[in-house]
Amino acid sequence: MVGRLVAGKYRIESRLGAGGMGAIFRATQRYGEQDLGPVVVKFLIGEHAQDPERRARFVKEARAARELRSPHVVKVFDFGEDEDGTPYLVMELLEGKSLFAVLQEGGPLPVQRALRIGMQVAEAMMECHERGILHRDLKPDNLLLLGSRAGDFVKIVDFGIARVPVGPAVQQAQSAVSSVVIGTPRYMAPEQITGQPIDGRMDIFALGVILFEAMCGCPPIPLREGDNEMAYVALNLSERPRKVSDLLMGVPPELDALIDRMMAKRPEDRPRTMAEVLVALEQLMQLPQLRHEPQDPEREALRQSAAHLLVPRPGPVTLTPAQVRRSLMALMGRRRYLVPALVGAVVGLALLVGWLLTSPRLELPSPQATPGPIPAAGSTAAPAASGAPPAQAGMHANQPPPPAASPPAPTPGLPSVGRGQARMRPGASPAGRVSSAARRDR
Repeated sequence: MVGRLVAGKYRIESRLGAGGMGAIFRATQRYGEQDLGPVVVKFLIGEHAQDPERRARFVKEARAARELRSPHVVKVFDFGEDEDGTPYLVMELLEGKSLFAVLQEGGPLPVQRALRIGMQVAEAMMECHERGILHRDLKPDNLLLLGSRAGDFVKIVDFGIARVPVGPAVQQAQSAVSSVVIGTPRYMAPEQITGQPIDGRMDIFALGVILFEAMCGCPPIPLREGDNEMAYVALNLSERPRKVSDLLMGVPPELDALIDRMMAKRPEDRPRTMAEVLVALEQLMQLPQLRHEPQDPEREALRQSAAHLLVPRPGPVTLTPAQVRRSLMALMGRRRYLVPALVGAVVGLALLVGWLLTSPRLELPSPQATPGPIPAAGSTAAPAASGAPPAQAGMHANQPPPPAASPPAPTPGLPSVGRGQARMRPGASPAGRVSSAARRDR
């Protein structure tokens, strides 16, 4: 491919990378013998170039980007087919790093910087939505940051799976494949995953996830051990995302509430338009606590550990209803074993607490009440006053204690003592043992 002259005017210089469905090359635009400057040429290659649906989507990307005037959207100059029929489009060459690369290298961003990036994305997507264009694959990989004196200058790239207004004939062709969903799972809104009707609030969801990652350095819904990116097909439908304040201290409640609303499961719970998001972001930038952002030890710790972002995410994937169902079943399968264990633990703890609250207090017999050898007939061992059982002591509380030197005779006919001793544990009554010895002696 390097050295090839495309359409007689774009000479390929080097390969830059790959997008959702094509390869990207650096090229020089030529006019006769003159070089007009560097550009980027993107080709639809491999099996994608032979697929009529993907070819139509590729041309759609070119038209969608060429119609936009926002300075924060990559400029498309030209598109067509090469001599061998390979579709291509020509874009401006941008020198910068993707937001993904910036987070990968340096960890989470200061809140102000993240909000400035979000404001530029919201401004660009306002125009897209006003023209009926939905990006459908907003993510840090598709946000290019160009350095400038004013800070980051954002360019949105890769409109390869964008939805653009089309004519009736194309609409009919699209309806035949409406059950197929395309996107990057981590940033896909629930309605996008399930194939429901979508609008600009789908891109608002993705921007909310991007802002969370930019400020916290990790996704709002963490992956479990052993999961991969495809797990978000189920997690984005079932798990509630964390709030920014769950990871960072000193976050203004207004910021926390906005990001949480943007990532709401139901579209009606999110901001209605990107214009509303832009106004909210601008208001946040005026908050005193964000004008002079203090150094946060927790943020510095997060900045030093971006391992969760070091693994590249997959590009856009195509999901069918069957794949979505399998992802949900896999999630529920893991919970099938977890939930009964948790329920069993809770029930067991409740039973233990209930038994402790309702069972009688355990009492150890005093040394004086410990059973000993059976005394001989006609002799008894008098219990000490301090060692009397509680029930017997309570029964004779109003009677004077008997003299220690002259214990009472073992008279079996004490009905009140007998009734009191019947409520005590077996073997705890010295008087009971005396009566048994007297009976055996007789």
